[in-house]
Amino acid sequence: MIDNNARQLRFDSARAGADIEQAGALRDLARDPNDRDAAVRLEEVKRRIAILEEEHGRLVSEREWLNRSLMEFTEEAEGPCHERD
Repeated sequence: MIDNNARQLRFDSARAGADIEQAGALRDLARDPNDRDAAVRLEEVKRRIAILEEEHGRLVSEREWLNRSLMEFTEEAEGPCHERD
């Protein structure tokens, strides 16, 4: 769970950085629609964002699995005689 949370923080940081880079490229293209460097930067950051989103999907799935497993473990440890509030 700790590793999953640490990876979530790294994802958040990487995604925020990519969003900033994307905004910069979009700004540069708005100033000059023929700016080839900005167009290339925008395409590159879009590819990185797509990869990050795929990784984030796996991260969320793993977190859900961890949460379910932890709940099942807790229920098993409490046993059938233990009442839940």
